[in-house]
Amino acid sequence: MLADFVLQPNRWVDGKYEDGWRSRYLYLHVCVVALLAGSVAWAFLGLFPAALVFASFFLSHLAIDIVKSRCGDTVRSFVGDQAAHMIIIILVWITLFHPDFSSLQGRLSEPTLICITVVLLSYTAIFQPAGIFVSKMTRGWRDKIQEDDKNKGRGSGSLESAGRYIGYLERFLILTFIIFQQYTAIGLLIAAKSIFRYNTNRITGEYILFGTLLSFSIAIFVGFFANLFLSLFLPEEVWDILNTFIYNPAALP
Repeated sequence: MLADFVLQPNRWVDGKYEDGWRSRYLYLHVCVVALLAGSVAWAFLGLFPAALVFASFFLSHLAIDIVKSRCGDTVRSFVGDQAAHMIIIILVWITLFHPDFSSLQGRLSEPTLICITVVLLSYTAIFQPAGIFVSKMTRGWRDKIQEDDKNKGRGSGSLESAGRYIGYLERFLILTFIIFQQYTAIGLLIAAKSIFRYNTNRITGEYILFGTLLSFSIAIFVGFFANLFLSLFLPEEVWDILNTFIYNPAALP
């Protein structure tokens, strides 16, 4: 997730689609992916497993991204690309390390590590990965709006960036509210968003409405998924402290 979104600038993505397998940005990106995976393997498993992980991720990620660049920048190719990467990660893990699932159950008894990992992954997912998915799903409306603005001589360069940062903020707030079980605040946020009047034209209204609902849905889904794991692994005394902090902070020592 870090290598595919956070550590991959937009110019690398554009370069891969423009030049395909000839793009130097493709190989830079694949090296970043393989180095990150190899570094994690080295830290926990040693040099030889790290070399195997590096080679496996380099070759598989390179092949998948070349196929994706040929398929075009569509929602289907984006979802397929991410699914293929997840399958490769699972296959590499099983093939190279032959995990003992009986011992894995014992490791899952470390609640603190699991909770921290779930929270970090959840917040990472709602930013750039979710933003890219929403952007691809609303591209048709956005292109029409930008074309209309161009024909009317109006600038629209800030449309995409403004919507992206608003989406980041609203998904961050919703996920935080869900983790702290403040569902009323989510309703207030939705009500505040509905104050806007989309009376410019139908296309703009559809674009904002669909993008907002999709953004909210992603954040709510990730939030409930995170809460499911937290409810299973977070110690009960921690939940008690959180509830006291939210509902009766004066009672805290």
